[in-house]
Amino acid sequence: MNQQQRETLQDTAASIIAQGIPAEVIIDDIAGHRGKALTEVPQMADLRGLPDFLQDLKNQGMHPFLTGDITQSTENRPLPVIRPKPYIVAGK
Repeated sequence: MNQQQRETLQDTAASIIAQGIPAEVIIDDIAGHRGKALTEVPQMADLRGLPDFLQDLKNQGMHPFLTGDITQSTENRPLPVIRPKPYIVAGK
């Protein structure tokens, strides 16, 4: 790139900034299309069967370590009953 091209590029960038054109318009012009703009938050996928699926993979000998620690769902399991530990009092 020679000096004249650099000056032209700087003049063009300066004129765009001076005109106050939003960055989205510039990017859309360069890309040639309008990108998909999100209008609302995407819906979360149903992941209820994922822990069971991963446990099945582990039982079959696979090691899905990239999934991290995904524990079983606590919805269907009863809470464990916590019983006090017995202790012996020794008499004299």
